[in-house]
Amino acid sequence: MSIKGQSFSGSPTGAHIATSVGNAGGLYAGGFTVMFLAKSASSNTGFLSGWSGGVGGTSRGGLLFAIAKLFGEGDFSSGFGEGNFDDSVWRWYGYGKDPGSAHYVMHYADLATLTWSHGESSGAGNHSDTGTSDAFSLGMNANYALGYDSGDRAAGSLWTSHLSSSAIEAACTNAASALAAANPAAGWLFPEATSGSPIVDFTGGGADETSRSFIATSPDPVDFDFTLSSPFRGGQALPFML
Repeated sequence: MSIKGQSFSGSPTGAHIATSVGNAGGLYAGGFTVMFLAKSASSNTGFLSGWSGGVGGTSRGGLLFAIAKLFGEGDFSSGFGEGNFDDSVWRWYGYGKDPGSAHYVMHYADLATLTWSHGESSGAGNHSDTGTSDAFSLGMNANYALGYDSGDRAAGSLWTSHLSSSAIEAACTNAASALAAANPAAGWLFPEATSGSPIVDFTGGGADETSRSFIATSPDPVDFDFTLSSPFRGGQALPFML
């Protein structure tokens, strides 16, 4: 299911899928990389938040775009990108940073051509490591009272290290198998055909769905192959993804 959020609420009751953190609990405790395949018609969209104390507790970090530019949580720069992400085009979006006090590095590419842009936003400042998480919210960033639409999501992955731009380009293609081959700490696929089943972390690391709020199905991106070449979870073969 390319998941589609139906609520613009900025609170934890807004559109999102909550998951355990599994092997990715240390995402914001050091260097990290977050990547999502998504589209939206809204200029304000939340992709992911990490939480301590459960969803809506203490925020550890998150990825969003506001005024149709990419931002990391706590990022008061001018944003990164051309400011036209609210155009319902499927793109890979993401960010990461090195351990310790460091700038966020942003990444995006349209799925159709995989033409990448990597860099820092104008006025970027340093950001510290913020600690471990015990829950993730996919599709929501609840720290902003304005509210962030969840848009449509097709895939996402997290790494507890800062990937190079070339490594991101190799992982984030038009095939889920490339994403899995990049050894993320957690990863999710949302093909429409599996919309009635719980979302599981395709790495087998345990960052599985615990609840969902205001989620609907929407058509899959035509340029993305959800098939995993070795779809195993916890040592057990699974049909397709779920």
